[in-house]
Amino acid sequence: MQATTEIRAKSDELTNQLRTYLRDAASPSAARRAEAQEIDRELRAITRDEHDARVREAALLVRAEAIEIWRVFGCASLFEYLENVRDLQPRAARERLRVARALTTLPVMQAALEARQIVYSTARALTRVATAKTEARWLDKTRGMRPAQVEELVAGHKHGDDPDEPGTGERTVKLVLEVSEETYGAFVQARRRLADEQGERLEDDEIVATLCRRAFEDASEPSASSPYQLAIVTCRACATSVEVGSGREVPVSAATLERARCDAEDLGDLEAEVPARIAKTVTPRMRRNILVRDHYRCCVPGCRAQRNLDVHHVVFQSRHGRHNGSNLLTLCSGHHARLHEGQLQITGKAPHALRFEWRDRTAPVPHPETPSVAPVTMADLQRAAIAALAACDEVGSGNRDE
Repeated sequence: MQATTEIRAKSDELTNQLRTYLRDAASPSAARRAEAQEIDRELRAITRDEHDARVREAALLVRAEAIEIWRVFGCASLFEYLENVRDLQPRAARERLRVARALTTLPVMQAALEARQIVYSTARALTRVATAKTEARWLDKTRGMRPAQVEELVAGHKHGDDPDEPGTGERTVKLVLEVSEETYGAFVQARRRLADEQGERLEDDEIVATLCRRAFEDASEPSASSPYQLAIVTCRACATSVEVGSGREVPVSAATLERARCDAEDLGDLEAEVPARIAKTVTPRMRRNILVRDHYRCCVPGCRAQRNLDVHHVVFQSRHGRHNGSNLLTLCSGHHARLHEGQLQITGKAPHALRFEWRDRTAPVPHPETPSVAPVTMADLQRAAIAALAACDEVGSGNRDE
């Protein structure tokens, strides 16, 4: 009996505590209400600051692209620069740049965004469909809508559509696949090849659609793709170099010529009675070895480039650099150009003891186990000369077409 009484008393106590908690939650104290209002004010202030910062960022992105800001700071692309400076992954950076470009052609929407009449998420959705002629109608149609509602309205419309026009009904579907690392590697290489063929980055929908079309094509049809080659001719008399192609001659700088010589075929004297055998600065076998060793990716820290890759000599050929693996590394065309323009310097031995130094950056970016570089002595120069003669023998005998 006593145990039952104790249980009932404990139950009543818990019930009273629950009632008190619910009453306090429904009618918060003055102190709690004041704290909640202060937190709410700060969060709303942060939201306004983030909105203003995003609007300012859009304007700066357009200017940064116009002046090619990445070149000033030794980056291969605007996306690499934004990843370093703004911590933006390439996909996010590409989307923000798309919105920024679109806003330059939509003055009414730009003004509404600056006045905080619409949020950035709404502007991002509307830039996919609105034009200078339709932006006012889209803004009227979406007034008072949440960003998710705007996304729903925009879906199925194409750029230039009026908001009152019926959509096409085409919606995007999120496709998630789980594949092995080997299959993913094959997909990455296929995506890179498709982009190279079309000369521009492809969206996910275009990649999947192209792969599907290829599966239905006749496998016996020959591929029309061919590797890209650049022909540069240097005049013996004036030492001026020009790029030749499509019946035109375009002058090239000394840096461009030096960059091309890193991975080139030397045709010899074009006016010779008997054409010389082709001499390759880097054999196809060595080039493939270097690309595989470097995982088909630019070696510059922070660079994501997996297309337009060159094989570069750490010690230039003009300075008696040899064609062996420790003196060769993979660079994207952007960083290769920065190097021969003097903005980037690479020293050491590939692949694990390289040191990268930027002309406009204070601190170098070393690879692990970067060795110290000793002063060059006369004995070093003599050994380099002997090595250069040996390299010439290799190029002249082993690297020529039969």
